[in-house]
Amino acid sequence: MFYEPAPTPGELKFWLFGIPVRVHPFFWLIGLVLGPLTTAGLRENLAWITAFFIGILIHELGHAALLRGLGHQPWIVLYGFGGLTGHGPRTAYRRLGPQWIQQIMVSAAGPAAGFLAAGVIVAAILASGRAVILHVPFWPLVFPVFDPGGMSPLFAKFLYDMLFVTVAYGFLNLLPVLPLDGGQIARALLTRFDPRDGLRKALVISVVVAVVVAVTAVVKLGFGNGLFLGLLFGWLAVNNYQALQQA
Repeated sequence: MFYEPAPTPGELKFWLFGIPVRVHPFFWLIGLVLGPLTTAGLRENLAWITAFFIGILIHELGHAALLRGLGHQPWIVLYGFGGLTGHGPRTAYRRLGPQWIQQIMVSAAGPAAGFLAAGVIVAAILASGRAVILHVPFWPLVFPVFDPGGMSPLFAKFLYDMLFVTVAYGFLNLLPVLPLDGGQIARALLTRFDPRDGLRKALVISVVVAVVVAVTAVVKLGFGNGLFLGLLFGWLAVNNYQALQQA
């Protein structure tokens, strides 16, 4: 359902911690659409797209770090649907439990890296004497907000956006919807304990959860803020339903 896009002109390419990274032009476009494009100025949009880039990159670095720990050579692509971490054949063999445990660990490593980054930010904000609370527009859309008193408004917005990307996107990614990280974890567990019917069960769960999130996003956030989220999970529901019919 999520496929690595072919290289295209205009990509940003660089290496980070020995891991090749390329950023598709659509990544920036989708990032701006998800941000305050029509309601904020240039500086606010730059703060958002910077936080979006760093937050998604941290998430993918979590996957890549564990893959490299297992002996793979990973690479990262940031594109229209967020991010994707691929890998080649193992260059070394390092055993960290059975294969299904390794799959779960790799899938969980992305959200975990984001939560760790958010924890560092929250700890710094608390150390500065400011209050931090958890904002829940609807479950699982959860992220910390804080009192920016005395802080530069632009820097406060950047920190707010970083917390949103690392925490809210992390929780959304852990939903049991394929091909999100939570869907990969659910599939690994279900196929481990029910090899014959585990994949079908994972697809059924994916369809149900995706429909619930799509409807809830539009109802709770409205057609403005919730439209993209509703369309995304609606599309995931359709794709998983089609895969279920073929299974």
